[in-house]
Amino acid sequence: MKGTRRVVTGLDSGGKPVVTSDAEPPLTGGNETLNAWAVDLWEMATVPPKLTDEGELTTNGGFPESGSLVFRMVQLPPESTIRENMEEAKSYYGREVLIDSEEFGMHRSDTVDMIVILSGEVWMKLQDSDEVLLKAGDTLIQRGTVHTWRNRSQEPCIMAAVLVGTESNQLRKVSGSS
Repeated sequence: MKGTRRVVTGLDSGGKPVVTSDAEPPLTGGNETLNAWAVDLWEMATVPPKLTDEGELTTNGGFPESGSLVFRMVQLPPESTIRENMEEAKSYYGREVLIDSEEFGMHRSDTVDMIVILSGEVWMKLQDSDEVLLKAGDTLIQRGTVHTWRNRSQEPCIMAAVLVGTESNQLRKVSGSS
């Protein structure tokens, strides 16, 4: 997000606390027309991390591997913005955008996601199941479920999340599929 500032602290060679970085992190993905973006703020290749790890950004907007995590911010545009810019949305999402389909945006990952809504509101819909409206200040713990995000308001929704990679193939074990 333009204007997002990431301040990182650490220790210098003498063990003194210092600010090691104070800058705007690069966007992981984004689209000006849709007013949609994502930025990975920090990654940990292993948990627990070493204090000297530099948090190199390697997932490129994807999901963390088992035993690692990523701290991410995302801005979700209103559905009306997507409808008004279908060609742009198709390019951004990499596929045909069937915004009125119940399946639009459905996905899951081998992660536990700890999410806080910073501004706006968004509906979180589980596949063939519950739908919950989340507003600024609300939190969600997403544990490998098939879900989608629907912003039915007229304002963008900004959320922050920590995604933690779980054991590989855990989803198949839980769902009983192979």
